[in-house]
Amino acid sequence: MILSLLLFQLFATDLVFESRKLQFSNQKSLLVEVAESPDQRYRGLMHRTSLKDGHGMLFIFESPQRLNFWTKNTFIPLTIGYFDKERVLKETYDMEAQNLMAREQTPQNYPSQCHCQYALEVPQGWFKKNKIVIGSQFTLLRGSKK
Repeated sequence: MILSLLLFQLFATDLVFESRKLQFSNQKSLLVEVAESPDQRYRGLMHRTSLKDGHGMLFIFESPQRLNFWTKNTFIPLTIGYFDKERVLKETYDMEAQNLMAREQTPQNYPSQCHCQYALEVPQGWFKKNKIVIGSQFTLLRGSKK
């Protein structure tokens, strides 16, 4: 498992995530890596063992849809927030990390109940700690395309 993780990280350096500042309506902000392409969205935060507080990953989809995220090869406890096309938070779920040393993983699924266009993964508890509640809206800053 450790060897496969190291090999994956060695050969998976071709995917580059753009970093942008994301700010919520209550002025709380974080630095996010943006996953827009299918390859970027598939990779997400897989195979990482840490995520700094104040950092996250924003997944952008072409149109609103029911989203489904899982914790395959995800070794960081996360909270995911699902946002509609207006970037308004509709749902959050705490996601349990996989055990890096486990021979077999049993990833859980975290489906959205609404049709959403954005998903934001942050360190577990970040939304609560920063008072980001259902109905909060974000803006993507610095050269934001969407």
